[in-house]
Amino acid sequence: MTGMEAVGVGLVGAGAYGVFCLDAFHDMPEVQVVAVADVDRARAEAAAAKYQAAAYASLEDMLDNPRVEIVALNTPPFLHAPQAVAAARAGRHIFAEKPLAMTLDEARQVLETVEQQGVRLTIDYVMRRNPFWEAAANLRRDGVLGRLLHMDLINHAAGLNLPPDHWFWDVSKSGGIWVEHGVHFFDAFAWVSGERGEIAGAQALARNDGAIDRVEAIARFGEAAAHFYHGFTHSGKTEQTTVKLAFERGYVTLREWVPTSIEIYAPFEPTARRASCPGGFFRT
Repeated sequence: MTGMEAVGVGLVGAGAYGVFCLDAFHDMPEVQVVAVADVDRARAEAAAAKYQAAAYASLEDMLDNPRVEIVALNTPPFLHAPQAVAAARAGRHIFAEKPLAMTLDEARQVLETVEQQGVRLTIDYVMRRNPFWEAAANLRRDGVLGRLLHMDLINHAAGLNLPPDHWFWDVSKSGGIWVEHGVHFFDAFAWVSGERGEIAGAQALARNDGAIDRVEAIARFGEAAAHFYHGFTHSGKTEQTTVKLAFERGYVTLREWVPTSIEIYAPFEPTARRASCPGGFFRT
């Protein structure tokens, strides 16, 4: 960076996704990885060594490091709220993985503490940074395809990659599929529709060991109907996610868990659609 010192980031939770985020932070000139904490001290040390950062066995110890200005929370969901509160009380800004908390009361406590301490908080809703989701939101906002009528998500996720004793399957730690995973798509549908969502009905299905591996719900976002299905029943080789949006005058399809393409079907010239789509990926 020119004329500005990189901000120090300390990450808590050096699991697979935590390591992925460390690599992403390392590629950002605005920040510098200065600390890594994990209950498995050896894992923290291995991750920290790659960035010449300090390693800790707890968030509390990491907060004693004055170089840590931002705390990145990559721990299981049941730890997010208490760790966010601890970081805020220590005067640190917070970059939290979703969900912010397991309950509304916990979330309110985090927000109140952040406000009282004058620090900043953001949640890593990655769909908000995806150009294809952005294009879908723009199409609804610009009215190019008319009213948004229906939104549908079918998410066949790689649950078979998670061992049976993984915290994801423990609802007391993950909050279950809706809280740990589904919040991404609740947020994305609210963004696209411009409306707050309301769940009309839901069901859950369990595998033989009792772990809930499939959930489904119907909802509405303003005047748009919606359907969600998440099944953690596939491997990484066969996982598949499809989002279909039905408008009055056309259809939009997004593919993959984090979309890598957008398909727009409408009976008119593509120039009318191009204005709603970020440059560089629209093809006729």
